[in-house]
Amino acid sequence: SDLIENLSQGLKEMVGNRQLEIAIEPNLPEIEADARHISEVLTALVSNAATYSEEGSLVNLRAIRRGDSILVSVTDQGLGIPREHLEQVFHQFYRMEAGIARRRGGTGLGLAISKWIVEAHGGTVWAESELGKGSTFFFSLPITLAGRA
Repeated sequence: SDLIENLSQGLKEMVGNRQLEIAIEPNLPEIEADARHISEVLTALVSNAATYSEEGSLVNLRAIRRGDSILVSVTDQGLGIPREHLEQVFHQFYRMEAGIARRRGGTGLGLAISKWIVEAHGGTVWAESELGKGSTFFFSLPITLAGRA
């Protein structure tokens, strides 16, 4: 939660003319993670949400405890992703080919790198989407509890 709070100003600047709403569950336990790499994941997800959303729309960043993990989600009100493409968005160099998405730019590496980072930390990453309504990208990271083997 401290990491998200520390990044919040930069993330708000990144979304430009979109509104960034950040909600962090109080008293989240610490996780054992490389802050720089997790910052890269957060930055990539928020950047993508802003890239594929219209000006004036809302981007939500949330962090909650879910069982033995911290669950982070980034939701946009953008283009949405066809169901058959949801797994592919995490592949290197994948970019949506449809009109407006191609004009938005990007290398197609952000989500692939994010997936690698999250999985290297023992977590998982996935996406849910509805065409024309937007997407939510999730990642979960395990909580490291003192005394746990």
